[in-house]
Amino acid sequence: MRPLDLNVFAGILLFFGRFHLVATGAVFIEPYAKIVQFGATVIVPKVPTVLQATGIQSFWPAIEPANSNSILQIVYANEGNTLGRWSFFEYFQLGNASAGGERIHGKNINVYPGDLISNGFISMDSSEQWKGPTKSYKWFVDWSVRRGAEGLANGEINFMGNQTVDLSPYPDIGDFTQAILATELNRAAKWEMGPLNWKNVLIQIEGTTNTDWCSVDKLILSNVTLSNIEAVRVFPAITGMTCFFKGFTVMDTTALV
Repeated sequence: MRPLDLNVFAGILLFFGRFHLVATGAVFIEPYAKIVQFGATVIVPKVPTVLQATGIQSFWPAIEPANSNSILQIVYANEGNTLGRWSFFEYFQLGNASAGGERIHGKNINVYPGDLISNGFISMDSSEQWKGPTKSYKWFVDWSVRRGAEGLANGEINFMGNQTVDLSPYPDIGDFTQAILATELNRAAKWEMGPLNWKNVLIQIEGTTNTDWCSVDKLILSNVTLSNIEAVRVFPAITGMTCFFKGFTVMDTTALV
């Protein structure tokens, strides 16, 4: 388990004025409570149709505080100089990039259409495995990649990885209370990769056992439609509850315009 912090990764702490992660289409899951774990599995879609220099196409799972002043996410984007390639990286943004907000940018890892990727965010302050006497403001971010036919044909293998994202320099962020599954377009990019299939979407909260928010009809949809909706389940947790969506397909409606 390797820590990702401002000192060790100073070389990838980037400040960009022109690239701000704003969802074009999104599914918002709003438990109105502190999220201590969020996970989702996605099938990598068709290849991107433009290079990053022309436009940025991306999709991502993320968590945000109620005031949306920051975001912690795993981003899948057409970064790089090879057309038709996805890569992913862990990412934290504090404030607005155009206003000089700080960000943490992890290492890019190549993935291919058909790869099955599971992502997770776990608060180390709320886990018995890591909990200490003081709040650490750290999140354990992990991923597991099962290669599809194209990835295997390119000589890639299945793998797992993780990083510890240290947010202790930002103690005023507040609790993360929103989970998001989104697509995003920047510059001249268009979403031409078809729908995204999300599976095993899990949100664990603490401080309340309220389950009203844990249903498909309580999801907040922005420029997307849902189809192939599977079962939703609720499970008790030690200090709260867990909501589990078995799966659904998300289509960005801006791609249909």
